Amino acid sequence: MTQLQLQSARLRLGDPAPDAVVRGPDGSPVYLSSLWAEQPLVLAFLRHFGCPFCRRALAALQAAAPEIAARGARIAAVTMAAPGEAASYCGARAPNVLCLADEERRAFRAYGLGRASGLDVLRPDVVLEGFRATIAGHLPGVPVGDPWQMPGTFVIGADGRIRLAHYSRTVADNPDPALILVALPEADRFA
Repeated sequence: MTQLQLQSARLRLGDPAPDAVVRGPDGSPVYLSSLWAEQPLVLAFLRHFGCPFCRRALAALQAAAPEIAARGARIAAVTMAAPGEAASYCGARAPNVLCLADEERRAFRAYGLGRASGLDVLRPDVVLEGFRATIAGHLPGVPVGDPWQMPGTFVIGADGRIRLAHYSRTVADNPDPALILVALPEADRFA
């Protein structure tokens, strides 16, 4: 898929969320649509497990999990790791986040998430954010998956419609949980 095709594939508020099959912690197939069938879903696509920005984003989702749950939503993270690795990674860092495996990155592509360029990774602002993430305790580690994969976060209503589509501008760009929480009260808007 070319960068131009990915740009046109970007989801907007009110669009139907793409369904894709990923694998659950036990390796069984999971349709993403089954996760939003009865309640809103916060769906975060993570880069690789060594990414300090993804570690920081996962920690932020874990911290926001009680408020997200209080608004009737659940949280899932899609990773590029094998199911067992994904379950272990999230279990240690964010036990309230369901970690899913998408080793072939089909769900990433379905949501229009492309790959970073060297400039997206080595920009001075990204390097500075990497330093900040490291100081905050989100140490870089060994990549598991494609280190050039871009992240993204989506809020999907129980009707399967997009409430928030956050396409990261750089590898360090993850939404503030407050932005996610603002999208959740809108769950019945398109029903």
